[in-house]
Amino acid sequence: MGVDLVRECQRTLAQAVAWQGGKLQKVVILTARLLSDAHRYILRCLRCHPSVKKCTIYTSISQEGHSACFETPLGHNAFGEYRSLLQQDLQGGSGGDEYEIIVRHAPLLMCALTANLFVLASGGAEAEAPLSDHKKTDSSLGTGLPAIDTSVMFDVDDRIPSGAALLGHFLQQLTAQLDVKVDVFSLGPLAHLVGNLVTDLSSSISLDHGSQRKSAALLLVDRSLDPITPASL
Repeated sequence: MGVDLVRECQRTLAQAVAWQGGKLQKVVILTARLLSDAHRYILRCLRCHPSVKKCTIYTSISQEGHSACFETPLGHNAFGEYRSLLQQDLQGGSGGDEYEIIVRHAPLLMCALTANLFVLASGGAEAEAPLSDHKKTDSSLGTGLPAIDTSVMFDVDDRIPSGAALLGHFLQQLTAQLDVKVDVFSLGPLAHLVGNLVTDLSSSISLDHGSQRKSAALLLVDRSLDPITPASL
């Protein structure tokens, strides 16, 4: 059982990173680890793809977080220091000077389940920003979640829950970083609320960029309609 699980994880990792894939020009890496801890994996990925010229790294730990952590040698300018470190390590292989390395902070509100699937936190980024203004009842899966009975839609005059607004702004920022135009598909009243907010926020950006951006589908499903997903995530 353990061997099969390890093999399955290895196959999933190989498919996600495409160790033996074709030539790539750009690579985007997302990590929730310290840059110093993720360094060997980032270095391995880039060395497996010598044709890559641009690498963008998103880390959920800010520069302040790196400088405050005693487990990493990176200081206050952690992102700049790591760029220099990565360039130095790449110079001995495929010519690190040719790389364009960008390191940015991406405050993740998601939990990756597989290489192709992630879920958003049920309570938003903070406990003070729940998805729903309703208190936990017997008909709810957990604190901050809407009631299981989803037949009643949100009133347009009601105040948008702070957690829903937080998720809407986060999704809009994520799509802006990916430089894609999203087509939102919502299932459930809360999902419709978040989807409408994402659409409204993205409309102004779409006008600025025109129709040159690639399209992507964004599927939002209420947690109360998806009992398989753990509500504690």
